[in-house]
Amino acid sequence: MNGEGGRRERNKQLKLARIREAAAALFAERGFEGTTMRELAERADVATGTLFLYVADKRELLFLHFTDRLSGVVERSLAGLPGAESPVVERLAACFAPLFAFYAHDPELARHFVREQVFSSGGVWEARAHELSRRFLGDIAQLLDEARVAGQVDGTVDLGQAAANVFALYFLSLVGWLGGHFTAGQAQASLRAGLDLQIRGLATPPRG
Repeated sequence: MNGEGGRRERNKQLKLARIREAAAALFAERGFEGTTMRELAERADVATGTLFLYVADKRELLFLHFTDRLSGVVERSLAGLPGAESPVVERLAACFAPLFAFYAHDPELARHFVREQVFSSGGVWEARAHELSRRFLGDIAQLLDEARVAGQVDGTVDLGQAAANVFALYFLSLVGWLGGHFTAGQAQASLRAGLDLQIRGLATPPRG
């Protein structure tokens, strides 16, 4: 990249950083509904037209705000898991616990973010958030594969489908908590019970 191109890219990244910082500050001060794009442009010290080069609307801004943070949480979560010899339910529960802690910093804003994930509009930052979810599904499948090697999971299981089932249990518990149906502790207890049932299965054990 030549000097001029490098400067343009640095300026672009600096503006993006200011937009992220302004979004975090305004969301904390006024919440999602109370934040306006005009105020955000003023806080980030960019023209309103420039702001729309980075995010199409406030919904996209929400994805911009969460995506990089979530990526870091997931990476730290996976790095801190118990060893592969540990029970797979313990490892799965440990995988999701930091996500609940992350969302607990601002449950109201998290509620907006999780709700918006359900309905796709095809924005750039939304696509990045969905890509993060797909990578996370792959990480869960890898964790289940390690459990398969350790003899904890049947070797005939479709790991991709199993990972999707596990993620669905997590998402249902998360939505139940953010929707006010139960506490974060109850949500994680429900998830743990669901994971245990998922691993054990519903079949009647053979009689000896």
